[in-house]
Amino acid sequence: VRVVGDLIGQIGQLRLQRRLVVLDETPPEFAQRAAHNERHQATLRRWGVLSASVEGDHASVQTQELWDDVTTVDGVATASVRGMLARTTYRLRRGAGGWRIVDVASETLVR
Repeated sequence: VRVVGDLIGQIGQLRLQRRLVVLDETPPEFAQRAAHNERHQATLRRWGVLSASVEGDHASVQTQELWDDVTTVDGVATASVRGMLARTTYRLRRGAGGWRIVDVASETLVR
């Protein structure tokens, strides 16, 4: 299971807390970026819940998120995307420590 983070807030019976979680595995894209000293500063500007469902120990939360992303290489800005709108689905599983995100799927609506 690859945990990529936790959500914030409460949606029905889901009580979710902010927490930074280390990836169980590093995607190849991240290693390639690091090799070129490329960094992304992504800032979540706004988000809202579109839908949420809970079935036993599994849940799904769909959000709409507005992001800004600045790309730098060796500290110099090489690209900037402002106001990227995405629809994201988070799949969660409840365990001993509470609800954990186990999968994320995101679709860019406006770039």
